[in-house]
Amino acid sequence: MKVWLKYSVLLVLSLAANGTLAQSKQDQDVNRATRLVDDANKKVISEPLDAFKLATDAVVQSKQQKDLRSEASAYNTLGTLYFNAGDYTKAIEYFNKAKVIYQKIKDEKSEEYTLKYLGKSYEAINDYKSSSSSYEQAEQKTNSSYRKTGYTISNSKIKKQAGRSKEAINDLEQELKYNLALDPVQKIDIYLELGDLYLAQKDTAQGVKLIGQALQNAKKTRNDSVGINTLNSAWNVYDQNGLTEINLETQQAYADSSRDDISPEVQRTINYNIGNTLLNTDAEKAKPFLEKSSAPIPDEEPSIDRIRAVEKLSQAYEKSGEYDKALAKYKEYIALLDSIKLLEMASRMQNEMLTTKYEIQETRIRELEEKQLEKEKSIRRQQWTIGLLVLGLALFAVLTYFLVKNIREKQESNMRIRLASLRSQMNPHFIFNSLNSVNGFISQNEERKANRYLADFSKLMRSVLNNSNNESIPLDEELRSLEIYLSLEHSRFPDKFDYQLDVDTDTQTQLITVPPMLIQPYIENAVWHGLRYRESKGLLLVSISQKDDTLIVGITDNGIGRKQSQQLKTTHQKDYKSTGMSHTQERLLLLNKLYKRHYAVTVTDLNTEGETGTDVELKLPIYA
Repeated sequence: MKVWLKYSVLLVLSLAANGTLAQSKQDQDVNRATRLVDDANKKVISEPLDAFKLATDAVVQSKQQKDLRSEASAYNTLGTLYFNAGDYTKAIEYFNKAKVIYQKIKDEKSEEYTLKYLGKSYEAINDYKSSSSSYEQAEQKTNSSYRKTGYTISNSKIKKQAGRSKEAINDLEQELKYNLALDPVQKIDIYLELGDLYLAQKDTAQGVKLIGQALQNAKKTRNDSVGINTLNSAWNVYDQNGLTEINLETQQAYADSSRDDISPEVQRTINYNIGNTLLNTDAEKAKPFLEKSSAPIPDEEPSIDRIRAVEKLSQAYEKSGEYDKALAKYKEYIALLDSIKLLEMASRMQNEMLTTKYEIQETRIRELEEKQLEKEKSIRRQQWTIGLLVLGLALFAVLTYFLVKNIREKQESNMRIRLASLRSQMNPHFIFNSLNSVNGFISQNEERKANRYLADFSKLMRSVLNNSNNESIPLDEELRSLEIYLSLEHSRFPDKFDYQLDVDTDTQTQLITVPPMLIQPYIENAVWHGLRYRESKGLLLVSISQKDDTLIVGITDNGIGRKQSQQLKTTHQKDYKSTGMSHTQERLLLLNKLYKRHYAVTVTDLNTEGETGTDVELKLPIYA
């Protein structure tokens, strides 16, 4: 039973150790997934294909280790790569995957970041409703009280389409008033949107003023890209509202105010916008502006801005009747268009190749995900098997434990019952002889002796009966019983022996406890089988002493000795002795088993200078 318990515990400990090692390995794999995402993010711009592979590996690794945070980060990276490649539908798919995970793990900061880029992706496909919803969700995730500009502008477009322009105007003005964190580009976007809304409301003065503020902010940025975008946006707003004169004045005013530091690219945009506006009313006036706009800039690659300027100049020549110039410019337009188409085709092919490789990587993700699902199922089956095995072993160990415990309890109970039985068995031969002694005293008319003997015998019997129910009694009680017994035996054989009961003064008789009636059988044996056969008077010496945690009881007699006594016994006496001493030996064995202590007895035959006798030494462990 103990062996099974031992191996069950070892198995559980082994499984626990394996679990600890597995946890350590899992932590390393989680760190690896995080590193893969970090490496992918570093290569998003410079090496997008490598970044895609790293992000794909990060998805697989994080799924294997159930690391949701790394998985969401990898989806964000994949969404960014698709956004840069112009595949906004795929970008939305991956940003949504990241959003769902961040919601699950309650990481609002990361979710806010994902929602903003999700809004940009929807904006890129002109899905302003979804874009507005994403920006609005992002706003709810931040602790800032300011509105998000992207959300406000997208929402204003929706309200404008729904005929709620006044609400849109109010939202944008509140954004300008309270959002102190707006950067110049955000302010430009709001001014342009507000200007368009006011013009739609036929408030031309306010609309022109706001568009003018947009152009002023663009100029302050000293960023050509911002300036060009703002000029084109302003031209579109005025053109859509039929404000031709204001459009021309606005473009020219920007050029005049920036004359000292205007770049060739910005100047081209202004010339094109003015020429394009004049082309519908006065081709002659449009030609100088379009000629300047179509002129090549040193070290310039073919661009859409120059191509459209050449096309418009060809139309201006045609309207002016200069057909040869119109034809030449048209041929130039075709040549430039072909070159730009080749560049666009190369770029598109590169993007298509990149997207194809992305799709290959996505296929790999799906394959690995399927394998991972199968692996997880297999692991779960193994875990269930191991769990059931461990549970079975645990149940077996528990049942074994209780079975062993029950057996031991029954054994202990049986031993206690047997001890109680042995304790209660007073020597019947002693009782019979004691009664005969009383009868002898009476027959000899020695009533006083008979009464005293009978009184002492009653005390001894009462003590024996009382103590037989106790597993141990104080030593001083046991000594009183022994004194009575010795007195009775001496009364029966006064001419055969004298006795001494010596107790060492250091022995704490009131504190020490001993099993009842354990010493008496050895005293009885000394009297009945040694001293009573002497021809002369002998001596019985009983000594009690304490050594450390052991009580030492010495019983020494100078009787005839065990060998001669055995020869003199009758058959009946042999049977009697065997039963009495065997009971005492059995008690000693049971006491040792039950209490895990060392009760010992040593019997030595004495034979010196013609004297015989027996020495018995009992060693009783002391316990409270």
